[in-house]
Amino acid sequence: MELHSRAISPFAARVRVSILAKNLPVRIIESPDVSSDAYAQLNPFRRVPVLVLDDGTALPESEVIVQYLEERYPEVSLLPADAAARARVRLVARAAELYVFPAVVELFTALATGSVTPHPVTALEQNLQRLDALLDPARPSWHVSGAALSSGDAALAPFLLYVEALGPALDCRLLEPCAQLSKFLAGAQREPTLTTVLQEMARALAAARGGAR
Repeated sequence: MELHSRAISPFAARVRVSILAKNLPVRIIESPDVSSDAYAQLNPFRRVPVLVLDDGTALPESEVIVQYLEERYPEVSLLPADAAARARVRLVARAAELYVFPAVVELFTALATGSVTPHPVTALEQNLQRLDALLDPARPSWHVSGAALSSGDAALAPFLLYVEALGPALDCRLLEPCAQLSKFLAGAQREPTLTTVLQEMARALAAARGGAR
């Protein structure tokens, strides 16, 4: 199998976590030419990630890929056994994708154009606090659910890395009011599989920001 990926992409990151956690023999193709006609054959939307199976089948979209890997390689499961806990894992991942990351992108764009206003900052702060409320303070460890690495952890950690990267530019700590998200990220940064992927992302993000200056 091959994964077309970009180290800077939080969506590709969650797939790479699954691959590492399951110890799968997947070749990583870094920074593919998404503008090419050949890539459009894999994903007409021209985005990463795309997983190409051994028979040539192309699977775009991180959620689709993560679910495929979970169903195809269940020996190392990244979902809790309990149905309600599985739903909680998916809920946190979905909320981070739909409500937190778009606000992060809006702020990065505003910083790049020098047009930061209170509105996008407030929107991100509000959505972080709402996401924080989804995490049970009584859960047994830092994980989204349970005490083992899950696909929810793999999805949430890369998005929060982007939130942390915004802090210095905005001269604030966006996660400081969010006790549960802060607890989560502190734990995620000590988990070996997540750490490997988060460090790859951090290096790519630093390089991109350096090139933009």
